[in-house]
Amino acid sequence: MAKYDFTAKVRVVTLPTATEDFTVNVGMGNSTANTPTNGLYFRLDRLVSPNWLAVLRVNSVETVSDTGIVVPNFNGWTTLRIVVDTDLSEQMFVNGNAITLPSGTLASGNNYYGFFAVINKTAGTTGMLLDIDYTHLKINITTTR
Repeated sequence: MAKYDFTAKVRVVTLPTATEDFTVNVGMGNSTANTPTNGLYFRLDRLVSPNWLAVLRVNSVETVSDTGIVVPNFNGWTTLRIVVDTDLSEQMFVNGNAITLPSGTLASGNNYYGFFAVINKTAGTTGMLLDIDYTHLKINITTTR
């Protein structure tokens, strides 16, 4: 049974360019900062790849893998899904397709993960938009509170 099951349907309204640059992070993290200390999420970073990137961040150290799935422009919606089992093994999906995971596992212990989505503007002055059609986060709590 999954400990965490996260899904979001997103659309990057305008893709980044050299003059209007930004990154997007969408997924689960232990804070809503641009880069949480611990998390498992998807990233758009045109300087690395035109594809969605899968990011595993543990104790502020990132491992990134390229999903091979291009971030679509304005009219393209993408469904992103992350499943973390009780043993902290992960699965990630883009539009229902399983993708290659970054190596490693999420931090254990007293780490709790929630949904976050961030646009980090790095060049230009025009506002950027990330449309989110829906999000769903199911957390299976297995111990008493």
